[in-house]
Amino acid sequence: MSPRRLILIPLALALVLGACSSDDSSKGASGTGATGTEATSVTTPPVPTGFTEVDRSKDGFVIALPPGWKNFDLTSADIDSIVGAALQANPSLQPVKVTTTQNVDIAKDLTAGATLEGKTLAANDRVDVKAQTDASQNGVYVVQASGPAQKESSVADAVKALVDQGGLLYASDTSNPGKFLTNVNLIKVQGVEGGLGLLQQQAQSQLTAAGATNVSSSQVQLPAGDAVRTTYTVPVTLADGTQAEIAGLQVYFLNDSNLFVLTFSTDNPDKYSQTFDQIIATFSPV
Repeated sequence: MSPRRLILIPLALALVLGACSSDDSSKGASGTGATGTEATSVTTPPVPTGFTEVDRSKDGFVIALPPGWKNFDLTSADIDSIVGAALQANPSLQPVKVTTTQNVDIAKDLTAGATLEGKTLAANDRVDVKAQTDASQNGVYVVQASGPAQKESSVADAVKALVDQGGLLYASDTSNPGKFLTNVNLIKVQGVEGGLGLLQQQAQSQLTAAGATNVSSSQVQLPAGDAVRTTYTVPVTLADGTQAEIAGLQVYFLNDSNLFVLTFSTDNPDKYSQTFDQIIATFSPV
Protein backbone atom coordinates (compact mmCIF):
# COMPACT_ATOMS: atom_id res chain seq x y z
CA MET A 1 0.00 0.00 0.00
CA SER A 2 1.38 3.39 -0.99
CA PRO A 3 2.12 6.10 1.61
CA ARG A 4 -0.71 8.15 0.10
CA ARG A 5 -3.20 5.37 0.78
CA LEU A 6 -1.82 4.85 4.28
CA ILE A 7 -2.70 8.45 5.09
CA LEU A 8 -5.99 8.92 3.26
CA ILE A 9 -7.70 5.58 3.95
CA PRO A 10 -7.80 6.01 7.75
CA LEU A 11 -8.79 9.67 7.27
CA ALA A 12 -11.66 8.64 5.00
CA LEU A 13 -12.75 5.96 7.47
CA ALA A 14 -12.70 8.41 10.37
CA LEU A 15 -14.80 11.00 8.55
CA VAL A 16 -17.12 8.44 6.97
CA LEU A 17 -18.11 6.79 10.24
CA GLY A 18 -17.95 9.89 12.38
CA ALA A 19 -20.30 11.70 10.03
CA CYS A 20 -22.99 9.11 10.64
CA SER A 21 -25.40 9.72 13.50
CA SER A 22 -24.84 7.65 16.65
CA ASP A 23 -27.85 5.49 15.74
CA ASP A 24 -26.53 4.85 12.22
CA SER A 25 -23.10 3.90 13.56
CA SER A 26 -24.65 1.41 15.94
CA LYS A 27 -26.54 -0.17 13.03
CA GLY A 28 -23.28 -0.43 11.12
CA ALA A 29 -21.57 -2.36 13.88
CA SER A 30 -21.85 -6.11 14.02
CA GLY A 31 -20.11 -6.62 17.36
CA THR A 32 -21.63 -7.12 20.77
CA GLY A 33 -20.77 -3.64 21.93
CA ALA A 34 -18.06 -4.68 24.40
CA THR A 35 -15.21 -2.21 24.52
CA GLY A 36 -12.56 -4.84 25.11
CA THR A 37 -11.19 -7.38 27.56
CA GLU A 38 -8.68 -6.95 30.33
CA ALA A 39 -5.26 -8.27 29.30
CA THR A 40 -2.80 -9.62 31.82
CA SER A 41 -0.21 -11.39 29.62
CA VAL A 42 1.10 -8.36 27.73
CA THR A 43 3.39 -5.70 29.17
CA THR A 44 1.83 -2.36 28.24
CA PRO A 45 1.90 1.24 29.48
CA PRO A 46 -0.29 2.02 32.52
CA VAL A 47 -3.98 2.29 31.73
CA PRO A 48 -5.72 5.40 33.11
CA THR A 49 -8.45 4.86 35.68
CA GLY A 50 -11.74 3.94 34.01
CA PHE A 51 -10.17 3.01 30.67
CA THR A 52 -10.73 -0.48 29.24
CA GLU A 53 -7.85 -2.27 27.60
CA VAL A 54 -8.48 -3.78 24.17
CA ASP A 55 -6.12 -6.72 23.76
CA ARG A 56 -5.34 -7.20 20.07
CA SER A 57 -2.01 -8.88 20.71
CA LYS A 58 -2.88 -11.52 18.08
CA ASP A 59 -2.87 -8.63 15.58
CA GLY A 60 0.25 -7.04 17.04
CA PHE A 61 -1.03 -4.29 19.35
CA VAL A 62 -2.92 -3.34 22.49
CA ILE A 63 -4.68 -0.07 23.25
CA ALA A 64 -7.12 1.26 25.86
CA LEU A 65 -10.35 3.21 25.42
CA PRO A 66 -11.95 5.77 27.78
CA PRO A 67 -15.27 5.26 29.56
CA GLY A 68 -18.19 5.58 27.16
CA TRP A 69 -16.18 4.65 24.08
CA LYS A 70 -17.34 1.63 22.07
CA ASN A 71 -15.21 -0.65 19.90
CA PHE A 72 -17.15 -1.57 16.73
CA ASP A 73 -16.72 -4.66 14.58
CA LEU A 74 -17.24 -3.68 10.94
CA THR A 75 -18.37 -6.17 8.31
CA SER A 76 -17.75 -5.98 4.56
CA ALA A 77 -21.40 -5.00 4.03
CA ASP A 78 -21.07 -2.15 6.53
CA ILE A 79 -17.96 -0.84 4.78
CA ASP A 80 -19.48 -0.98 1.29
CA SER A 81 -22.62 0.93 2.26
CA ILE A 82 -21.19 3.50 4.68
CA VAL A 83 -17.90 4.22 2.92
CA GLY A 84 -19.49 4.46 -0.51
CA ALA A 85 -22.15 6.95 0.58
CA ALA A 86 -19.81 9.21 2.52
CA LEU A 87 -17.09 9.30 -0.13
CA GLN A 88 -19.68 10.33 -2.68
CA ALA A 89 -20.61 13.24 -0.39
CA ASN A 90 -16.93 14.12 0.24
CA PRO A 91 -15.06 13.68 -3.07
CA SER A 92 -12.05 15.67 -1.82
CA LEU A 93 -11.01 12.55 0.11
CA GLN A 94 -10.15 10.95 -3.23
CA PRO A 95 -8.59 13.80 -5.22
CA VAL A 96 -7.80 13.15 -8.88
CA LYS A 97 -5.78 15.14 -11.42
CA VAL A 98 -8.08 14.32 -14.34
CA THR A 99 -11.56 12.85 -14.81
CA THR A 100 -12.22 11.52 -18.30
CA THR A 101 -15.21 10.13 -20.16
CA GLN A 102 -13.10 9.20 -23.17
CA ASN A 103 -12.50 5.56 -24.07
CA VAL A 104 -8.76 5.71 -23.40
CA ASP A 105 -5.91 3.34 -24.19
CA ILE A 106 -4.73 2.54 -20.67
CA ALA A 107 -1.25 1.54 -21.85
CA LYS A 108 -0.66 4.71 -23.88
CA ASP A 109 -2.95 7.50 -22.71
CA LEU A 110 -2.29 7.20 -18.97
CA THR A 111 1.49 7.55 -19.00
CA ALA A 112 3.80 10.24 -17.64
CA GLY A 113 4.03 13.09 -20.17
CA ALA A 114 0.79 12.20 -21.98
CA THR A 115 -1.93 14.86 -22.33
CA LEU A 116 -5.48 13.98 -21.31
CA GLU A 117 -8.45 16.35 -21.10
CA GLY A 118 -6.03 19.24 -21.68
CA LYS A 119 -3.77 18.32 -18.76
CA THR A 120 -0.27 16.83 -18.86
CA LEU A 121 0.09 13.76 -16.66
CA ALA A 122 3.01 13.16 -14.31
CA ALA A 123 4.07 10.26 -12.11
CA ASN A 124 1.69 9.65 -9.16
CA ASP A 125 -1.17 11.63 -10.74
CA ARG A 126 -4.53 9.93 -10.24
CA VAL A 127 -6.92 9.67 -13.20
CA ASP A 128 -10.61 8.76 -12.87
CA VAL A 129 -11.62 6.77 -15.95
CA LYS A 130 -15.41 6.61 -16.24
CA ALA A 131 -16.52 5.50 -19.71
CA GLN A 132 -14.46 2.61 -21.04
CA THR A 133 -16.05 0.34 -23.63
CA ASP A 134 -14.99 -2.47 -21.31
CA ALA A 135 -16.66 -1.33 -18.09
CA SER A 136 -14.30 -3.48 -16.00
CA GLN A 137 -11.54 -0.99 -16.92
CA ASN A 138 -13.36 1.94 -15.28
CA GLY A 139 -11.83 3.21 -12.06
CA VAL A 140 -9.03 5.33 -10.68
CA TYR A 141 -5.53 4.82 -12.11
CA VAL A 142 -2.19 6.01 -10.74
CA VAL A 143 0.30 7.22 -13.37
CA GLN A 144 3.72 5.55 -13.05
CA ALA A 145 7.15 7.08 -13.64
CA SER A 146 7.50 4.59 -16.50
CA GLY A 147 5.18 2.04 -18.02
CA PRO A 148 1.37 1.85 -17.91
CA ALA A 149 -0.74 3.31 -15.12
CA GLN A 150 -1.81 1.01 -12.29
CA LYS A 151 -5.46 0.65 -11.30
CA GLU A 152 -6.08 1.62 -7.69
CA SER A 153 -8.30 -0.39 -5.39
CA SER A 154 -11.28 1.47 -3.96
CA VAL A 155 -11.15 2.84 -0.43
CA ALA A 156 -13.85 0.35 0.55
CA ASP A 157 -11.82 -2.58 -0.85
CA ALA A 158 -8.68 -1.38 0.91
CA VAL A 159 -10.51 -1.09 4.24
CA LYS A 160 -12.03 -4.57 3.80
CA ALA A 161 -8.57 -5.97 3.16
CA LEU A 162 -7.40 -4.46 6.45
CA VAL A 163 -10.39 -6.01 8.24
CA ASP A 164 -9.62 -9.42 6.73
CA GLN A 165 -6.00 -9.14 7.90
CA GLY A 166 -7.01 -8.17 11.44
CA GLY A 167 -5.38 -4.79 10.94
CA LEU A 168 -8.24 -2.45 11.79
CA LEU A 169 -9.78 -1.09 14.97
CA TYR A 170 -12.57 1.50 15.05
CA ALA A 171 -14.05 3.05 18.21
CA SER A 172 -16.12 6.12 19.02
CA ASP A 173 -17.45 8.04 22.00
CA THR A 174 -21.06 6.88 22.10
CA SER A 175 -21.61 8.63 25.44
CA ASN A 176 -21.71 11.98 23.61
CA PRO A 177 -23.94 11.46 20.55
CA GLY A 178 -24.35 14.25 18.03
CA LYS A 179 -24.12 14.93 14.34
CA PHE A 180 -20.47 13.85 14.39
CA LEU A 181 -19.19 11.00 16.56
CA THR A 182 -15.72 11.68 17.95
CA ASN A 183 -13.72 8.59 17.00
CA VAL A 184 -10.41 6.83 16.57
CA ASN A 185 -9.37 4.20 14.07
CA LEU A 186 -6.15 2.24 14.05
CA ILE A 187 -4.77 0.43 11.03
CA LYS A 188 -1.79 -1.88 10.84
CA VAL A 189 0.01 -2.47 7.55
CA GLN A 190 2.81 -4.96 7.12
CA GLY A 191 5.88 -4.66 4.92
CA VAL A 192 6.05 -0.87 4.77
CA GLU A 193 9.17 0.59 3.13
CA GLY A 194 10.60 4.02 3.94
CA GLY A 195 11.03 5.79 7.25
CA LEU A 196 9.19 8.31 9.36
CA GLY A 197 10.65 11.19 7.36
CA LEU A 198 8.90 9.98 4.19
CA LEU A 199 5.63 9.54 6.08
CA GLN A 200 5.89 13.06 7.45
CA GLN A 201 6.36 14.50 3.95
CA GLN A 202 3.50 12.42 2.56
CA ALA A 203 1.22 13.43 5.43
CA GLN A 204 1.64 17.13 4.76
CA SER A 205 1.24 16.92 0.97
CA GLN A 206 -1.56 14.37 0.79
CA LEU A 207 -3.71 15.83 3.56
CA THR A 208 -3.46 19.21 1.86
CA ALA A 209 -4.44 17.61 -1.47
CA ALA A 210 -7.48 16.07 0.26
CA GLY A 211 -8.71 19.53 1.30
CA ALA A 212 -7.26 19.70 4.80
CA THR A 213 -6.06 23.03 6.22
CA ASN A 214 -3.85 24.01 9.15
CA VAL A 215 -1.70 20.93 8.48
CA SER A 216 1.21 20.64 10.90
CA SER A 217 3.50 17.61 11.19
CA SER A 218 6.49 16.77 13.39
CA GLN A 219 8.49 13.80 14.61
CA VAL A 220 7.96 13.08 18.30
CA GLN A 221 8.95 10.65 21.03
CA LEU A 222 5.93 8.86 22.53
CA PRO A 223 5.60 5.96 25.00
CA ALA A 224 5.38 3.48 22.10
CA GLY A 225 8.53 4.91 20.49
CA ASP A 226 9.47 7.35 17.72
CA ALA A 227 6.47 8.60 15.79
CA VAL A 228 5.14 11.25 13.42
CA ARG A 229 2.30 13.40 14.77
CA THR A 230 0.18 15.37 12.29
CA THR A 231 -2.71 17.71 13.06
CA TYR A 232 -5.13 19.23 10.55
CA THR A 233 -8.62 20.55 9.96
CA VAL A 234 -10.82 19.06 7.25
CA PRO A 235 -14.33 19.90 5.99
CA VAL A 236 -16.88 17.10 5.93
CA THR A 237 -20.47 16.68 4.79
CA LEU A 238 -22.56 15.16 7.59
CA ALA A 239 -25.34 12.61 7.24
CA ASP A 240 -27.97 15.37 7.23
CA GLY A 241 -26.21 17.23 4.40
CA THR A 242 -24.79 20.03 6.57
CA GLN A 243 -21.13 21.01 6.55
CA ALA A 244 -18.75 20.82 9.52
CA GLU A 245 -15.08 21.49 10.25
CA ILE A 246 -13.44 18.44 11.83
CA ALA A 247 -10.18 18.58 13.77
CA GLY A 248 -7.97 15.60 13.00
CA LEU A 249 -4.86 14.02 14.49
CA GLN A 250 -2.85 11.22 12.90
CA VAL A 251 0.03 9.41 14.61
CA TYR A 252 2.30 7.01 12.69
CA PHE A 253 4.43 4.40 14.48
CA LEU A 254 6.94 2.14 12.74
CA ASN A 255 7.73 -1.14 14.49
CA ASP A 256 10.19 -3.11 12.36
CA SER A 257 8.36 -3.23 8.99
CA ASN A 258 4.91 -2.83 10.55
CA LEU A 259 3.25 0.58 10.35
CA PHE A 260 0.52 1.57 12.80
CA VAL A 261 -1.61 4.63 11.98
CA LEU A 262 -3.89 6.10 14.67
CA THR A 263 -6.40 8.62 13.32
CA PHE A 264 -8.53 10.74 15.67
CA SER A 265 -11.39 12.98 14.52
CA THR A 266 -13.66 15.33 16.46
CA ASP A 267 -15.79 18.44 16.08
CA ASN A 268 -14.84 19.46 19.63
CA PRO A 269 -11.02 19.55 19.88
CA ASP A 270 -10.98 21.55 23.12
CA LYS A 271 -12.87 18.77 24.87
CA TYR A 272 -11.01 15.80 23.41
CA SER A 273 -7.36 16.81 22.94
CA GLN A 274 -6.32 15.44 26.34
CA THR A 275 -8.37 12.28 25.82
CA PHE A 276 -6.61 11.64 22.51
CA ASP A 277 -3.21 11.99 24.19
CA GLN A 278 -4.29 9.54 26.90
CA ILE A 279 -5.37 6.96 24.31
CA ILE A 280 -2.09 7.38 22.42
CA ALA A 281 -0.15 6.79 25.63
CA THR A 282 -1.85 3.39 26.11
CA PHE A 283 -1.00 2.12 22.62
CA SER A 284 1.75 -0.47 22.40
CA PRO A 285 2.90 -2.76 19.56
CA VAL A 286 3.47 -6.31 20.81
